Amino acid sequence: MTLFADPTAFTLDEAQMTQRVTAIHGAAAMRIIKTYKEKYKHLSVPDLHFLIWSDYPTMLFENRIAERRAAQNQAATYLYRFDWRSPVQAGRYHTPHTMEIPFVFDNTKVMASMTGATAEAAKLAGRISDAWIALATTGDPNSAKAGLTHWLPYSPSERSTLLIDTQSRLAADPEREERELFYQLYPNI
Repeated sequence: MTLFADPTAFTLDEAQMTQRVTAIHGAAAMRIIKTYKEKYKHLSVPDLHFLIWSDYPTMLFENRIAERRAAQNQAATYLYRFDWRSPVQAGRYHTPHTMEIPFVFDNTKVMASMTGATAEAAKLAGRISDAWIALATTGDPNSAKAGLTHWLPYSPSERSTLLIDTQSRLAADPEREERELFYQLYPNI
C-alpha cells in the first residue's frame, strides 16, 4: 500500500501507527499490532503499518478467492506473492501494488519509474513472463523455459504459494498467523 500512502505514513511513530490501525480495525487493533510485531520484529513502525494495511484486505481477499476457486475443482489454482523489492527511491516503496505487472508482460524498461529498469529486473521478468505464458497456454505455469521454482497448485490444506523474487521459493501458508488472525476477526469476508 506504499503507493497509496500519504507522505507522513513513511515517518509514523508508534502512537500514529496505532491510531491508523485502530481507525480501520477498532478494538482489534492492538491484537493485530501485537501479532505483526511478534512475527516481524525487524520491521520499522512505518513498514509494520504498510504490511498490516496491505494484508487487510488484500492478503485476506486473495486467500478467500484462492480457497473458493480451488473448491470448485475445475482447474488448478496458483497463488503467488510478489516479493521483489523495487530499488527506486532507495527501496522506499518496497513491493507496491501491481508491481508484478511489468514483470508479467516483460516490459520492466517501460516501467523504469518502478522497476529501475535493472538487469536483475529484466532477468526476473523473462522468467515470470514465461510462467504466465505457460499458464495461459497450458493451465500450468511450470515450464523449463521459465526456470522458476516448481509451482504447486494451491489447496486449502497446503496453501502452496510461490514467493517470487530473484530467488523464488515455494512456501506452504507463508502468512498463516496473519491469515488466521484476520479470518477470526472477519469471518464473513
